[in-house]
Amino acid sequence: MCETLFFKRSLRQLSEALGCEPTLERLLNARQRLGYEQMAQTLFDAGGFAALLLEDGFMPDRIMPTAWHN
Repeated sequence: MCETLFFKRSLRQLSEALGCEPTLERLLNARQRLGYEQMAQTLFDAGGFAALLLEDGFMPDRIMPTAWHN
């Protein structure tokens, strides 16, 4: 899995967004250091989203509450 082009490109792009070296170890460390909310905010900001549509009936016991997304 770690040898696919998709994996290598994703590793490079995620590392750029998180400001770390493009290695799996550094990426996992950055993810742990940032925590869930900061990681999500960083990636949403990097993605340049103008809007996000939420399906509130999809696995309600496994998603963040609507207020969290504001």
